[in-house]
Amino acid sequence: MKKQIILSLLLLSIYTTASAQVNLAQGLQLYFSFNGNANDQSGNNNNGTVNGATLVQDKWGNPNGAYQFDGVDDFIEVLNSPTLNFSNENFTLYSLINVQGFYQGLCHGNYIISRDEDFTAGAFELGYSDAIYTNNQHCNIAIPDSLHQNYFCGTANATSFNGSLVNANYVEANKWNCVIGIGTSDSIKVY
Repeated sequence: MKKQIILSLLLLSIYTTASAQVNLAQGLQLYFSFNGNANDQSGNNNNGTVNGATLVQDKWGNPNGAYQFDGVDDFIEVLNSPTLNFSNENFTLYSLINVQGFYQGLCHGNYIISRDEDFTAGAFELGYSDAIYTNNQHCNIAIPDSLHQNYFCGTANATSFNGSLVNANYVEANKWNCVIGIGTSDSIKVY
């Protein structure tokens, strides 16, 4: 079975301390509203190039408001930009997704948002896998445990990965999920 994801909304931002009134656009680095394209609405011109993904109806029934990925070779690429370099800063990764399947190959991690590879300075990722349930043996097991997939968020430097997993709730297929990863200088959490 091919993994398919429908990604409806992607928001990357560097957040600041909270106050009585919050300006959600302050520090916004990338925002895809997916109104028929993958253009960045943040004003930073971090437009995405769609590779194979197709426009579909979003969670609220809006036509061409989400992208569907085949789980094999579909992706949206955003070129490297100084506005996306926040490895040593506070950050929030937000996504609204509808998981329709799970990657079937070795190392069955499913990336929702990813920059670079593991153990590359400045890398970050938001995704889901069965790594916690399989005691990190997911690269040695050919078939993923689709009933025990957890969301994760993390950053990496040249030698290590710093991340967090949601242990309490497993990924529910064919249901819209809001997934949020928040990083500070002290910790990374995923909700």
